[in-house]
Amino acid sequence: MLTSVQAPPSTAGVGWAGVAALLKAYRGVSEVISTIMLNAISTGVIAYLIRPDTFGVLEGNNISTKPIEPSGQFPGISLGDKGTVFGMVFVAAALGVGYWFMLGRTRFGFELKASGESPTAAAAGGVNARRMTVLALLEGYATALAAPHLGKAELQELRDINDRMVAAIDGLDSLTFGRLNQEFHSRIYDECPNAALVDMLRDVARRLDAIRRTVFVQIPYRGTTSVAEHKELIRLIETNAPAAEIEAVARAHKLATVDSFRAWRDEHQS
Repeated sequence: MLTSVQAPPSTAGVGWAGVAALLKAYRGVSEVISTIMLNAISTGVIAYLIRPDTFGVLEGNNISTKPIEPSGQFPGISLGDKGTVFGMVFVAAALGVGYWFMLGRTRFGFELKASGESPTAAAAGGVNARRMTVLALLEGYATALAAPHLGKAELQELRDINDRMVAAIDGLDSLTFGRLNQEFHSRIYDECPNAALVDMLRDVARRLDAIRRTVFVQIPYRGTTSVAEHKELIRLIETNAPAAEIEAVARAHKLATVDSFRAWRDEHQS
């Protein structure tokens, strides 16, 4: 039976995983392929290190490294006759809480999730301005057409989504905010009677889906303004404002997000 060599996890583990990460980031190598190859390499390295003429100790038919001295072992919590609780359990729990906080409550975590959603969307130059402009024009027109078909129940549904967006802002959850923002606009043009327009709108939106879901990670300050603009849009629909006014407000709302992202991009590229 082969027993792996104990190595400092903070250096050996990170360094070993870093090989696959660097290959992925700089050479585009699939992490599936690179980690499979690294597994084979690590097996060979371990097999060499536990040979009797290196660091291995042969006991009967089993070979392993020497047991770690008690002074070098991580302390546990003794439960008397019931045994000992491995101390690393508490370290793992603390790391889990820390990872949750980092991923869900820090800007770095939001950017990390955005990169996981779409590396292109997380990049500063990821917005296709032409497609976003087309989307803005289509959504403005679709919103104006849908307005007469949005009754009290639908408007209340839009208010509920907008309230959840406020909660997402308070919770610093930009990805959830982006998803709810899509849901808000999708719910409006669900009522659009022009099926061809809706199909075209969905096609453009699908092409930009990753960007739209992650754009608020890069410009979280846009969220509060976006919610206020949604409230104004609901007010215009509820008061039967002219279609041209509703269309102009919906179009300007969408373009404002694009302009904010482009300003952020220009600032960070300069």
